[in-house]
This record gives sequence, C-alpha cells and structure tokens, in this order.
Amino acid sequence: MTVALLAGSSALAAPHGAKKSPPPAPSASYSCATFSGLTLAQQSVSYNGVALRAGQTITANVGPLPSTYGIDLTSTLGSTFSFWAAPVSSGLAFRAPADGVYNFGWSIDTGGQGLGTTVPTWRFACS
Repeated sequence: MTVALLAGSSALAAPHGAKKSPPPAPSASYSCATFSGLTLAQQSVSYNGVALRAGQTITANVGPLPSTYGIDLTSTLGSTFSFWAAPVSSGLAFRAPADGVYNFGWSIDTGGQGLGTTVPTWRFACS
C-alpha cells in the first residue's frame, strides 16, 4: 500500500480493509418546544442545534417596526445553506423540509435605514 500525504494534510490512511468513521452527527440543544411562546427583546436572534422533524414550522414575528421593514432568516442543515425573507407585517414561517438539526439566524432588513436605538420584540411559535 502506498500513501502520499501533502504538506499540511491531516489525511491518514485506514489500515487495509478498515473503513473511516463517519463524522459525528450534529448535536441538538433545542427543539420545536423551545420556540413555543418564546419572546425576546433584541435586534437579532440566533439558535444553533435546533432539532426539527420534517413539516414542523417555526413562525417569527417582530415589532414594533415600520411595515416597510423585513425579516431575514438564514438556516443551515448540514452543508445546505438557505435564505428566507418576508415583510415584518406578515411574519416569517420556516417549515422544516427534512428531519435534522438546524442552525438559524433571524435579523431585520431595514432597507438601509438601520434600527438606531430601537430594540424590537421577537415572538416565536412552533407547530
């Protein structure tokens, strides 16, 4: 067996016939129940390690803000990155497309106006 390692590489050959272990599954720190009735007063909200089943929906509303502002959401599941947006007037509902452990970041799109000293209130639900 011949093994070539590049400088700076951490690659190691497995013994003949051995299989590499898969990377560890992401650990969940939160669930749908975390968001049921959750209220936070801050400019943005981030949660990493949220276990959701396919079809579970997290809904975010924020205010008081002008109706011209929007809610932005970035989500990751494994190596898949997604971006979602909705007007603050309607709120934003994220429906999990698959079972998994997600990372989320909600923020406010002010259209370049900024929030100044405003500290909005986020209200979440999950079903």
